[in-house]
Amino acid sequence: MTTYAGEDQQTKRLETAREIGHVLNREAEAGTEAGQITDAVVQAILSSGLLSIGVAQAVGGEQCSYAEWAAVLEELSRADGSAGWSFMATSSHAAAFSSVLPDAGVQSYYAGGRPPVIAGMPAPRGRAERVEGGYMFTGKHQFASGSALADHFVGGGVVFGADGEPIMADNGVPEMVAVIIPRDKVRLMGNWNVTGLEGTASIDFEIGPIFVEEDKVVHVNPWPTTVYRGTSFWALGVEILGPLGHCAPALGVSKRALQEVAALAPTRKRVDAAFPTVGDQPLFRHDLVARWADWQATHLLWDDLLVRLDDWTANNDAQPPRELVDRAKYVARHIHDTALKCVDFAYHWSGTVGLRSEGVVGRCFRNVHAMDVHIAVDRNNYVVAADSVMPLLGEGAHDFD
Repeated sequence: MTTYAGEDQQTKRLETAREIGHVLNREAEAGTEAGQITDAVVQAILSSGLLSIGVAQAVGGEQCSYAEWAAVLEELSRADGSAGWSFMATSSHAAAFSSVLPDAGVQSYYAGGRPPVIAGMPAPRGRAERVEGGYMFTGKHQFASGSALADHFVGGGVVFGADGEPIMADNGVPEMVAVIIPRDKVRLMGNWNVTGLEGTASIDFEIGPIFVEEDKVVHVNPWPTTVYRGTSFWALGVEILGPLGHCAPALGVSKRALQEVAALAPTRKRVDAAFPTVGDQPLFRHDLVARWADWQATHLLWDDLLVRLDDWTANNDAQPPRELVDRAKYVARHIHDTALKCVDFAYHWSGTVGLRSEGVVGRCFRNVHAMDVHIAVDRNNYVVAADSVMPLLGEGAHDFD
């Protein structure tokens, strides 16, 4: 059974997040310009202990709930989206792999009670040739978010047999594995010149050829339905965990945008307007409250989703039903739609303050728009979810038959 440290511990985590948030905020522009979070931010995150909060207690972590982890991530993202995103990528890898790695892998990677800081992408872009005792792995990968923090990288690959053909799993899809490789054995290729989330250093990287023992890989198709060390949330599978991880950063950044424009408006003057300041304009006042209501309502939908998912993993030892998978998909997409409305509103009313490349509002605007193009929260999430939403809604029409 999953156990957590309690309310007092979560209060301390959030206090720590707010404390280092001052460093993240102060260094955000420098990280944006450099294309990676600064050394000061790296040190603040690593020394805070927050990277251990989702890791299994059995290997020295705090084993918090997903909702607690997400709240810390939201607070860090409010300080700086790139730093929050980097934390999201590395801490979720550390937490998930502490749950699903075989014992030998955990003993290797989590030695001394300190979790590995893992950047990278488990998507199966590599090749894992099955050999005696493990796999010969090679691959070219992208989007190693948080690479400035990382001491390890993860890459995914399709499994091939000795005949050179993919080995098929029982579900009719090729077997896939994820491997974790020390930083000094990975080739970092750069290629991160972007607009939005600039400081995440989500670079390309190459692995191998390198031999990886069988008991140090994670089989990701099918995703394990039973976890080894009690951190049950990570058994939900990639269809849920993929989009879910992006929600807290979007909420944190969009909240910061609304806070910034609300603070700016009472002193921001527009010479072409009939009102003394932006904050006096009825249209601004109307839309600010409407966007804040949207944000709060969306957060309640997010909170409800996490309760449902926690309840499922606490009481079931199987993959969640399609309805719950689809719910995660459309809630994640809706969160990003709300975040877009919030940052677009803040950008518009901030005027030239948001237009300039340096500054919080412009950075929030770019970061959320960058988050929005991620495939995990693609607008087709709504289309896919209709398969379960439509019949569930349709059933209600028969209440009056």
